[in-house]
Amino acid sequence: MPNVKIQKKLSIPPKDLFTAVKDVLTNDKELKALEPNLEICDEKITEDKMTANVKGSRVAGSFCITSSGDKSTIDVDIKLPLMLAPFKGLVQKKIEEKLAKIS
Repeated sequence: MPNVKIQKKLSIPPKDLFTAVKDVLTNDKELKALEPNLEICDEKITEDKMTANVKGSRVAGSFCITSSGDKSTIDVDIKLPLMLAPFKGLVQKKIEEKLAKIS
């Protein structure tokens, strides 16, 4: 399975970033077009780390947000099925665009 891995540092408090990422994943029309059955599950929130799994009919993955003061680092790991391997670059670009809009 091809993987899309992204790590980005943002000047957003971790809780705000976690909420924004969840909102994008569940409500963004472009992402819904690529994966209409996307859902967030297994949320784990501690004082300095927030994680969640993302599952759909075509993709699966996770994201993790760690804090350092009022800044955050997000790590995204998406597993694509082999039939979507040619679209790996497009998926990565779209996720990076969505993260850039949050910041």
